Amino acid sequence: MNIQEKVEETFLSTDVLSDIFHISLVVKMGYGVLRILLGIAFLKLHGWEISTLVYHLLSYEVAEDPGDLLVGIVNVVLIHMPVTVSYFLAFYFIFWGLFDTVLSYFLFLKKKWAYPTAFALIGTFGLYEIIRFLHNHSIILFCVILVDILILILMVREYRRLFVLKIA
Repeated sequence: MNIQEKVEETFLSTDVLSDIFHISLVVKMGYGVLRILLGIAFLKLHGWEISTLVYHLLSYEVAEDPGDLLVGIVNVVLIHMPVTVSYFLAFYFIFWGLFDTVLSYFLFLKKKWAYPTAFALIGTFGLYEIIRFLHNHSIILFCVILVDILILILMVREYRRLFVLKIA
């Protein structure tokens, strides 16, 4: 056994990274459910400007302290975001919420077919996110891209551990 194989075996056999991967799947399932609920709420709010919606949600915070840091940050972000809630946005949240929840569930169950499906969908969506980032330079989107890359790395590692090297 050469050094590379020994390092790879040691790295791939650690349980900590598997635990992190499984925790991220549970978080993705929860986040998926939240996306579904948000998408359903957006169906009810079709036509509202997102800034109006957020200001409405933050109205109590503004009444309490008009100079609040959170309100100031939200105001700066939303001033350049004249987007209205659309059916596309609602269905986008519902679709990706279902995708995250269902696929994460099957990854959690260690279904072999779920890994290549997740690679393809997350990879394709990641390319879309990168293109969007190159157009709008959103720090939030950049953070989402980094999280997706981390999850993909953990997913590839888990797939190799379970099905290529068969270390369970």
